[in-house]
Amino acid sequence: MRKKNIFMGMSLAILFIGFFQFTNNMDMEISTFLYLKEDLISKHLEHGTYRCCLNKPCSYCIGDAHDGRKGCYCLENIMNGKSPCGECVGEILEGNGNKFLAPYFAKAISENTGHEETVKQIISEKYNIPIEKQV
Repeated sequence: MRKKNIFMGMSLAILFIGFFQFTNNMDMEISTFLYLKEDLISKHLEHGTYRCCLNKPCSYCIGDAHDGRKGCYCLENIMNGKSPCGECVGEILEGNGNKFLAPYFAKAISENTGHEETVKQIISEKYNIPIEKQV
């Protein structure tokens, strides 16, 4: 019985140490990822190859080439009535888009989703812009 308790205690200690190390590694990996993401976005912002339509630029476009172009062209897409990336659509609908682009959001988002009137209502509520002033 005593050997079982010792074995059980040692097993729990090993599991705890393993979990603690995994958690520390995960925290470090997340920190590294966030640093690299911000660094990459800021470099591309400087060179004009990352033009996002959000207040805080999206990260989706880092790994997805739109129309064969690497970088973020969501702002350009919005202005041309084309849908931005999926992350931008979600963030815009939550109210995190660039407020100066708000009149153009509904038309661009509904290019792929349809339901333009519903999207206009959401944009009206989130950005305090009347439906009549939206493109």
